[in-house]
Amino acid sequence: MTTAAVSSTGERNSEALLENRSLRDRYADKVEALKRVGTLTMLPDDLHVTVEMVARFFKVEKINITQTILRHKDELIQDGIKLLTNTQIKETLGTRLHDVSKLKKAPKAYFIPRRAVLRIGMLLRNSEVAVALRSYLLNVEEIARKEAPHVVTGAVEKLYELFPNLPRNFSESLRQLADSYEENETLKVEIKAVKKEIKTLAPKAEKFDEFQNSDGYYYIGDLAKVLNPKGMGRNLLFAFLRDLRVLVKDFDNRSIPTQRYMKSGYFKVVFREYSFYTKYGTRETRKNATTYVTPKGMDFIRDLLIQHGYLTAKKEVC
Repeated sequence: MTTAAVSSTGERNSEALLENRSLRDRYADKVEALKRVGTLTMLPDDLHVTVEMVARFFKVEKINITQTILRHKDELIQDGIKLLTNTQIKETLGTRLHDVSKLKKAPKAYFIPRRAVLRIGMLLRNSEVAVALRSYLLNVEEIARKEAPHVVTGAVEKLYELFPNLPRNFSESLRQLADSYEENETLKVEIKAVKKEIKTLAPKAEKFDEFQNSDGYYYIGDLAKVLNPKGMGRNLLFAFLRDLRVLVKDFDNRSIPTQRYMKSGYFKVVFREYSFYTKYGTRETRKNATTYVTPKGMDFIRDLLIQHGYLTAKKEVC
């Protein structure tokens, strides 16, 4: 017989398995292939067969199987073949031993699992069944290799169904990569603008926090310091708000909010009583009113200052 070879088209001669142990190891788990070439009668445990059973399966003499086992014992041991004594046979089969009369008196016998039967088929030379088994194993692989591109194509199409935006070729991949780069560059510009805006607003935010009380209100006397309108101090800002009838002067000549803007939630007036002694030694009690601006009122006054050109409107980040 000639040494097995692999043709340029990738089709292996069925005898390749006879010569190449690594190739046999590769197919050692394909025990379902045994059903494709014949019916293997099993022992009562449905896990093992005897040498006689293997010989009948491959349609050869018992001596052919025994010689194959002895020549390749190291391989077959790794596949689970065992040489059991009569006592071990009885322990393995138990009450089912009566179904195999030949084993009752056997001093020793090989117990061969399906995996080892497959290995014997890859090693056995003078058996048409073994040749058919080897051909089947190699042909199945050849078919699988030929069908692999179709399987891959099907899997790729399934991916496109799930993710329709996946690029379908190299040029699309490059375009997608370029788009991603452009998006990243745009994002960098936007982030840079936001950082600049944060840098500008941070001191202002700190200033707002500095003048806030525990309730989040601002003392009306600090308005000019917080908002910092162009060319306006406290007195000019109060005069500006009085001209718009946001504030009015009370009997003590203090600037207080009108009822309209009080009800709008722009201001909060807190009254406190205090006592003092007159120059005549009498004690009097009066009420003191302290005006606070709410966050809503602060936004309202800022908008008024923007409308009249005393503040610049904040630019939107595009």
